[in-house]
Amino acid sequence: MSSVNSMRAGYSSREGLSAMLLLYPPFADPTQPYVSLPTLKGYLRRRRRDVRVVDLNIEAYHYLLSDAVRTDLKCRVEDRFAELDSRRRLSCLDQMAYWELYNAFDAVRGVESMKAKPQDILRNGKDFYDSILYRKARNCLESLFQLLSAAYHPFSYGMNRVVRGMLPWSFDMLDEYWQAKQNPFDGLYRSCLTGSISLGAFDIIGISLTFPSQIPDTFYLCRLLRELAPRAFIIIGGALVHQTATFLDEKGRGRLLSFCDAFCTAEGEETLEALSSIVPHWRDRSSEEKNSLLAEVPNLAFGRPVRTGPERVFDAALSESPDYGDLDMDLYLSPSPSILYAPSRGCYWNKCSFCYYGLNRACGRGYREIPTDRAAAQVGELAAMHNAKTFYLSCDVLAPGYALDFARALLKAGADISWSTDLKVEKYYGPEQCALLRRSGLRAAAFGIESGSDRVLGLMKKGADIATNRCVSRNFHEAGVAVQWMMFTGHPGETGEEALASAKFVEREYNFVDLFIIGEFGLTPGSLIANEPNRFGIQEVYFAAGDDLRLYPLYSGGDQPLSKRQQIMIDRRISRLSRRYLLDHYPWAGAISTNHSMLYFIAFGQRAFIPAECGSSIMSRRRDSLHRPKASFSIERIEENIDRAANLYLRKALQPEGPGGRAPFSLDHFVAHCAGMPSVGAGGLMKARQSRRRGS
Repeated sequence: MSSVNSMRAGYSSREGLSAMLLLYPPFADPTQPYVSLPTLKGYLRRRRRDVRVVDLNIEAYHYLLSDAVRTDLKCRVEDRFAELDSRRRLSCLDQMAYWELYNAFDAVRGVESMKAKPQDILRNGKDFYDSILYRKARNCLESLFQLLSAAYHPFSYGMNRVVRGMLPWSFDMLDEYWQAKQNPFDGLYRSCLTGSISLGAFDIIGISLTFPSQIPDTFYLCRLLRELAPRAFIIIGGALVHQTATFLDEKGRGRLLSFCDAFCTAEGEETLEALSSIVPHWRDRSSEEKNSLLAEVPNLAFGRPVRTGPERVFDAALSESPDYGDLDMDLYLSPSPSILYAPSRGCYWNKCSFCYYGLNRACGRGYREIPTDRAAAQVGELAAMHNAKTFYLSCDVLAPGYALDFARALLKAGADISWSTDLKVEKYYGPEQCALLRRSGLRAAAFGIESGSDRVLGLMKKGADIATNRCVSRNFHEAGVAVQWMMFTGHPGETGEEALASAKFVEREYNFVDLFIIGEFGLTPGSLIANEPNRFGIQEVYFAAGDDLRLYPLYSGGDQPLSKRQQIMIDRRISRLSRRYLLDHYPWAGAISTNHSMLYFIAFGQRAFIPAECGSSIMSRRRDSLHRPKASFSIERIEENIDRAANLYLRKALQPEGPGGRAPFSLDHFVAHCAGMPSVGAGGLMKARQSRRRGS
């Protein structure tokens, strides 16, 4: 049953106050509801504001899983492939579409071969833990996203990805996405927003933009809502909006406001509370009166030129229990309800060189906590209300003293739950402290180990060394808590040997590390490295021309280029190490800090993802046989052309155009580049085979 249809209809604003509709857009984790909007609703409800929360993210997943949409995607792929396959020649851009469509036929077969619905398997308490059924459901959903991407090429969709090729979203691209009605979920949105929801009853409509994968649908919804509810006050907020707004120039902020009436520059509790008493008659005022009304709303950006209200740091002690009451927990793709809860905000350490988390460094928002007795009581209430046994503490990191006090408060309250969270390695976590956390219900903890080199850890300003990382990890593991390591290579100044040391460190601690990930460094706006690049040997920080949201800064210098031999050694070492685990990507079992991983840890123990120890290959990676059509063009030649076009493009597009300039990396620049790349003719398959015979 749809959560939209199951919600009570007819919110009416109390006298003098606005009713609010808060939307969570696709795409993000479908296994549990995100905490942002329920947290806002809990706070606002206690202050007698009428708020409805709608999770369009989970609605989109069920829409995608419907038989009608699956059939439509299959037909789109088949028709588009047939149309391209009938041509005499394919341009570079057409070759990219052709290659994706050709490979999507495997996904068609994968989807058609499913007898049971994947959502039914993932929500069934028995089938979920069946290794074969879980993998089939997981693969079917991944295949659906592959079909979706092929059917709507050049857009690529995933559970944490909505992109156009390799390009960042610019405001022009977002405008085009709306004007061309290229969003495959337009019908769903119109049905949801004009069905059981009476948009006219809401004076304020807010959208939570938390992750980059939600960018296109957030801005698409802004345009759609302006069409469907022209008198509503549309506001966007969330962690990603805060990060974007912090680094946008005046022109960029103005473009952002072309999609909405205002955006929230920080935490939204007091912003929405203040807006609710101002907005009911706001639309009918003059521009001067509108600006005057909004001028004192905290953390609000609005108007032309862009103005901002007073900056307000929210007191975490005023937080109320999240209100998940509008959401149908049975819709989420897990066998039992799991709740996100945020007992703290910000980072108590706030020194790491590479990090910019949430609402912390750039605007001086320090670490704040909900009193532990109150937090434990709220968790207990949520557990009873939703029959939930698993919780994830969704915060940047818990201070060690707070984590222990929270554990004691849970034990005192008699809370019968299992929980997981992110923790920073501290010597404070001895065997006794880890045992206490385990008794309180802690079953999994993720640690930012980052590197296997003490020198690099010093550059990162992590406040821990290898010996401490090893000791604390072992303490947690021996206490019965699943230990998850997060690491990355490529920090400015790191050598090839130091990068290799990270994989070697995991290998040495294999018996005490239950999941791991080794990623690659990416510069984050607002981080210490981005703010003070010279301290890390970086010559210049710059942006791509198409990166209007200023999310992906580029840089030159600051690292010691790896030789080809070093890179191969590192990749092989990590690959060999990965084969000793049953790893997967977000949001599946086998990924760091996911709901499904937590459930598997609870069911199968700490070593659930170590095939040699868990007794069965619960994440078997058997591939389906290939079911691709006969192609009129050489797929091998097309793959070569695509790789060559991409490599040549990135080599020149990511370099700044002169000192202080931007990299030309953008949609127009990419299209122009592709226009100069070779096309391919039909019959290329036979020609390629003949060429190989002559060459041999």
